[in-house]
Amino acid sequence: MRQGLLGRNIGHSARVRPRNAPPARRAARVVLASGPVNNSGSYAAVPPSSAARAISLASASSVAEATATTGTRRATACRSRRSGIMAAVSFLKSKPGQWVVLGLVVLTLGWLFLRAAGPAPTSAAGPPTLPSQSVTASGWQSSTQRQTTPTAKVPVSGLPWIAESALPREARRTLDLIRAGGPYPYPRNDNQTFSNRERILPKRPSGYYREYTVITPGSSDRGARRIISGRDGDRFYTGDHYDSFSQIREGT
Repeated sequence: MRQGLLGRNIGHSARVRPRNAPPARRAARVVLASGPVNNSGSYAAVPPSSAARAISLASASSVAEATATTGTRRATACRSRRSGIMAAVSFLKSKPGQWVVLGLVVLTLGWLFLRAAGPAPTSAAGPPTLPSQSVTASGWQSSTQRQTTPTAKVPVSGLPWIAESALPREARRTLDLIRAGGPYPYPRNDNQTFSNRERILPKRPSGYYREYTVITPGSSDRGARRIISGRDGDRFYTGDHYDSFSQIREGT
């Protein structure tokens, strides 16, 4: 057995640490294990300056190796990113990639078009027009209520026609009361069944016709003017107490 630097016994075949050991320790171990042999056959003590120098060189080598390893990793990462970018560019240059890009462009343009179109404006037409109204004895009466069933659907009697606007003012007021359902100036006589004894109006079932008084200004009684209303919307005016009738064309 031979005595080393620290007075410890070590053999001729002193082991050097494996290569996977830290470089500083490995270099120091090599320096210690390969020192000169003295006359007694043991290793000579290595000067401290030599050992420190060996450790310093080993540390510098370790730092350089670590720096080189980091640089290698960074270079590998850059190469990987560059490879990915080149692969993406190659795909976009290919025919499938061009179709994908074209589809995205079409979808984007369609979305922009729909967003620009927006909902159809509703305020341009303005607020809805309300029907005009007129004042009657029973209150407000709209012009739409004055437009009753179209003349084309009203039974035709064959009697002469008279426009609603050609009727006396009191007769037009009576028409408004009929459409509103009253109240009538003569409740006991108005809205009663007209029997059509004169047989001037078309023959209809009993109860089909009803009569209403048209007030005659200056008359002390009901007067001679009447409006006869049929169940199907046909209405007639008489100014001579049923001696003659004219079928009213309403709304004209």
